[in-house]
Amino acid sequence: LFKQQKYKEALAAYELVKKPSNKDISTLALLHASQAAAQLKQWEKCLELATSLTTRFPEAARAAEAFYHQGWAQQNLGKKDEAIRLYEQVVAKTNLEPAARAQFMIAEIQFEQKKHQDAVRSYFKVAYGYGYPKWQAYATYEAGRCFEVLGKKSQSIKQYRKLVEKFPQSDKVPLAKERIEALK
Repeated sequence: LFKQQKYKEALAAYELVKKPSNKDISTLALLHASQAAAQLKQWEKCLELATSLTTRFPEAARAAEAFYHQGWAQQNLGKKDEAIRLYEQVVAKTNLEPAARAQFMIAEIQFEQKKHQDAVRSYFKVAYGYGYPKWQAYATYEAGRCFEVLGKKSQSIKQYRKLVEKFPQSDKVPLAKERIEALK
């Protein structure tokens, strides 16, 4: 149901999983239920389900993803500081893709808060600290945007060119090329 983008039905099905004999099934049901709730923009429900996972199974293999979803829910509920705290927990727990996404979201909040220099540092952590091309490309593009806002035109162009060269398959490449031309 989730893969068919029937999120309401998927959420209802996941919530029927009550007390399976295997804790891995419990953690997956809670995680996927929180993801379905997020797709439905039911942020309180997403937060409740993800928090249930991290409270009941703090050492579970999927705990970092659950902390990410807690942060995502808090961010969408307007609680940016709490979101950053949760994203930082993800970064501390793992160096896998959820950490790259979490660090990216920290940068996004910093950008939104007009803390552009901090955002650049956070985007660079994603671009150079993780091996996930999608997130590296996005972070490289967003670092370029930060440099634009900061009035650092040459550094901005450098980031956009780096994106085009290192991540030619990224969906951000057309935007980067557009910005390079506009800044010339």
